[in-house]
Amino acid sequence: MAAIGWYVGLVHYPAFRLISREHWRTFHSMHSTFTGVLVLIPMLAQVALTFLVAQQTSLPFPAKAVLVVLMIFSVGWTFLISGPLHQKMADQDEKAINLLIWTNTPRAVAWTLQALFCGILLNAVQTLPG
Repeated sequence: MAAIGWYVGLVHYPAFRLISREHWRTFHSMHSTFTGVLVLIPMLAQVALTFLVAQQTSLPFPAKAVLVVLMIFSVGWTFLISGPLHQKMADQDEKAINLLIWTNTPRAVAWTLQALFCGILLNAVQTLPG
């Protein structure tokens, strides 16, 4: 999700500004349908893998808590902030597009921190004796 988050914020959302008004509704409908399907699978994988890593008994509770909080933040942000902004963009609202671009950064940062932290934790589990 980290790579998707940065791509979306740096390339995909800014490209919304390049779609003509006459093609916007068709584009937005297609974009919403296919992006939703495409992103849902890695997002569900992120949630599942977060819980799998958090179940490792050798990890200290604070590490597990940080991992779960980052996941809840990124998924919650998606459903509470990004999703509703997509609904406001049905009429190619420039303000909503700008807000969507700006509000994507905290989500991308959370996904990045989660990916890095998860990698560190998995490495720690593999290097523990026994």
